[in-house]
Order: sequence, then structure tokens, then C-alpha cells
Amino acid sequence: MKILWTKRYWTFVKINIKDHKKVDEIPYDFTRKRMSVVVEDGERLLISKGAPEGIFDCCSHYSFNGDSHPFTAEEKNKANKYYEELSREGYRVLALAIKKIPPDKKIFLKDDERDLEFRGFIAFLDPPKAGVKKVLQDLEKIGITIKIITGDNELVTEKICQEINLPVMGVLLGEDMKNLSMEQLRHRVEKTTIFARFSPADKNRVILALRANGHVVGYMGDGINDAPSLRSADVGISVNNAVDVAKESADIVLVHKNLQILKDGILEGRKVFGNTMKYILMGLSSNFGNMFSAAGAVVFFAVLADAARANFAE
Repeated sequence: MKILWTKRYWTFVKINIKDHKKVDEIPYDFTRKRMSVVVEDGERLLISKGAPEGIFDCCSHYSFNGDSHPFTAEEKNKANKYYEELSREGYRVLALAIKKIPPDKKIFLKDDERDLEFRGFIAFLDPPKAGVKKVLQDLEKIGITIKIITGDNELVTEKICQEINLPVMGVLLGEDMKNLSMEQLRHRVEKTTIFARFSPADKNRVILALRANGHVVGYMGDGINDAPSLRSADVGISVNNAVDVAKESADIVLVHKNLQILKDGILEGRKVFGNTMKYILMGLSSNFGNMFSAAGAVVFFAVLADAARANFAE
């Protein structure tokens, strides 16, 4: 049977779920890249959502027009190509799969996420904020290099870079970075713009490599998975609507939705640093002179004292 993967569009509607009861939840983690809930409405269903590559591996069949079909390698390849097509268009994509659960089952574990029925994709479009292009151009003019470290796939990230006119020197995937030593990574980060499919630990390695190369690193993030990186960077930057742990981990929290503040803050910081260094140098120069004057005075008065003692002895 040949199945064509085609787009279907729905108008946003609010769904009445008051008759559905949430029984349990299998939380998200960065290894599985998915989470599941168990709901009950006459029958029990395990509903999984997450990164398509994480969902595909758990599916043994898929649903099409109300019928169930084997999720063969060929169909999985078709679904993956469709996922890549959506990603190239700039969509963030989640895969959705379900499974019927016996009503007497009480405990739900990660191992229950198997033999699922693939139901399709949920795609979200998150366009860049207005004014980002100009801010990035201004930051580049003052010597700031922009790098993107994300858990999303590289296709979505490259599309966003095109939209904001950010030149891409290179792309590094999290799975490829695991084979690099720190020395190799320090060399690679200088020639890479996009770091995609990265876990929080992977992000930290990139930040530490950049700092080891002598760069001052600022990291901007708003999610739970950004908290370690906000701590590892020289300057952690978050936003007012970020999760609490991200705001607590950040050095700076932006209260206005305007990235121009970053440029203004950098310029003001450079002015303060410059003025501080001028003051320190001025203080050193005057103290240097005072030190020599004091040293000379000590020698001069020592000679006078010796001469006075000699005259007194005579």
C-alpha cells in the first residue's frame, strides 16, 4: 500500500476535555526526547509526543484514514522526509503517537512507550521577532559574534538564520560532538555558527570551549534546560517571562522585549570598563611618583641624619 504524506490544516478551536481524566504522566527527559500522559475516557490511552526521531523508534504501526498499517522502514522513511520538509520551511515539529492501555494497569514506566501507533505531526511556526536583523547587524559591527546552540534540528535553525540574515559558517550536531576531544572542540567552535540537537551537557561543553579560547561568552536562554549554560557562561542573560530556574541562574534578566537593550548594555559596559581602567592607570601613575618621592626622601633624610651625627660627634 502506498501512503502519501500530505498537509492538513485545522482552525484553532478549544476542545472540551472535562470528561477526560489524567491518570499518570511519564516525564520528558533529554535522552528520550519525549513525554507521555495516560488519560481515561471510557478507555485508557497512553499519548506520547516529542521529537520525531524519538517517537518513530517507539512505533510499530500508524493510522491512516481510520485504519492501522505496519510502520515499516519504508513508511518511516516517508514520514522522516515529510518531517524534514516541514523543518526546512521553518516549522518546529512534534510527532504524536498513542497506545491503548489495559484498565487494570496501575504503574506506568518508560518501557511502556513501545508498540505505539503513529498518528502524525504537530507543527508550530515561531517566526523571528521584529527588529532582530538590525540588532544582529549592530552587534556584529561592535565585534560580537553570534552563535546558536539549540536542541532543535539543524534544518529549522538554518531556516531561521536565513530569515535574519545571519551567515552560517558551519553546523555541528550533538551526536557528532560526542566524538570530539576538548582540543578538537576548541578548534571546531571557532568555525561553527549552529550547534543543533544539543543536550544541556553538550551546550556546556561548547561554552567552556569558547571560554578556553579566551572569549567572553554571553548566553541567552529562557528554559529549564538553559539553566546550567546560564551558570557556565561569563554572563547569563534571560527574559522576564522565562521559567523561574532560568531567571535565578541568569546574571541579567531583560524586562523589555527588545534585544536592542543588549547592544546598549554592551556599549555602556565598555564605557564603564574603559573609565575604570583610566582611573586605575591614573592612580597607579600618581602613586608611582609618590613612591619614588618617598623613597628619595628616605635616602635624603638618611644622609642628613648621618651628617648631623658626624657633626655632633666632633
